[in-house]
Order: sequence, then structure tokens, then C-alpha cells
Amino acid sequence: MKKWITQTACTWLVVFTVCGCVDNGKSLVVLFQVAPDSDCVYEVDGDYYRSRGYLDLGHLAFGGRPSYRFYAQVNNYMPNSSDVSNGESNAFDVHLTKAVVEYEWLKGREEVLAANPALLQVLAIEDLAYTDYFNAYVSAGDDGGEAGKTVFGFFMVPPEIGELMVQLDAEASKVTLGVRARLYGETIGGLKVETGEFFYAIDLCWGCLYYVCCLDTPSLTDDYYPACRPGQDTNDLLVDGCECDSTYR
Repeated sequence: MKKWITQTACTWLVVFTVCGCVDNGKSLVVLFQVAPDSDCVYEVDGDYYRSRGYLDLGHLAFGGRPSYRFYAQVNNYMPNSSDVSNGESNAFDVHLTKAVVEYEWLKGREEVLAANPALLQVLAIEDLAYTDYFNAYVSAGDDGGEAGKTVFGFFMVPPEIGELMVQLDAEASKVTLGVRARLYGETIGGLKVETGEFFYAIDLCWGCLYYVCCLDTPSLTDDYYPACRPGQDTNDLLVDGCECDSTYR
């Protein structure tokens, strides 16, 4: 049986409005994780996205409670139902209110457990489920055939889970965490909606994202870290023309 952990957050969003219509059940979709641009801005339909994540459990920025924040692009394919001339709102605009997240170990579980049986409690996070509450908004759209779209962030790995995983210490690099997330909300018209399940892999490590040596940029010190969220992923765009050694992800 899954154990549930909850956390509350609030996010107000700028909504990008375009639209389309598909069968019910496929109308609200998590497309991918958006990667930030060089100004750490997460844009709808931007040029960058992430196919998997990296999380440094030992990064000092976390203070022993590492977390992973996922920046989702969500598309709403429900049709525009409003009649603006009569002052009607669009009944298929959606308020997203929560994400439910579950975990599994994709690799390394048995290896880590064999090396250190005391880590069984940490590896048992695959029996946990987590709920992150927020307020996000995605419109339906016009008659142009495009979906309503928005980007917002939520915790795939909250500090409560990260605090448990810190016990992996140097064993962290042996495992990859699989995360399954589903978003829930309600339309303006009162219809409860949810996305399909979205799967994402996060490689764990200890100290791999702490710093970067920029060999051809002496002005940058060894503790320069090209990321928008230190300890999570990196942003290649923040290092202009910098070739980095193997400590760089």
C-alpha cells in the first residue's frame, strides 16, 4: 500500500492560449519537461527540453534536504466553448490543483542493497507516493486547431523524500530513480480532469554537480556552477563557449 506525503505550494501563471479538440481522456497532456533558456526562463514551446534529470544529493545548496523540481509543459486539447459576444467564459479552461507522484528504482537497487543492507529503508521509497498541491491554469483555445498551453513547476522529489535519499551517500551514483506523475484539476465548467501518467527518469549522484572547471575560461572559478537550480541538472547555455571537464553534467 502506498503511503502519502503532501505539500502545499502556490503558482500563478501567464497563460498562452491556443486550442484543439481530441477524444476525452486524451485532452490534458503533460508533454515534457521544459529546459530553461540562458536567462533561466521556462518558455512554452521553447527550443529546449529535458529527456531525463540529474540530482546531486550531496549538493550544499540543499542543506541535507535535496529536491527535484519538474517544469512541465501541459497542453489542453479541449475545445473552446465560450461565446465572447455574450460574455461567456470558456467552460473547458482548466485549473490544475495537484500532482500525484510515485517512485520506482530503475537500476541499482539490488546492487546497493547487497553492499549495504542498512539502506533498505531508503530504498523503500518505492512504496511511497507524494502529492504536491499548487494552483496552475491552462486555457482551452480558439478555433485554430492548436492546444492551450502552459508551463509550471512542481516537486517530483520533495525535500521530505530527498532527506531520506541522502543516506545513500556515495552509493547514489549506482541508482536511477523512476518517477510516475499524474496531474489533476477541474475545468471552469466544473468537470474533474486529469492527465495520463507521465514517466521521467532521474539519475542520482553525490557531488557530481557541485562545481565545473571551465578550462578555457580562467575568469570562472572552480565553484562556478551553470544551473538555474543548483544541485539539479545543468544549463549548458549559461557557459558560453566553455569546455568543461568530466565533473560537468
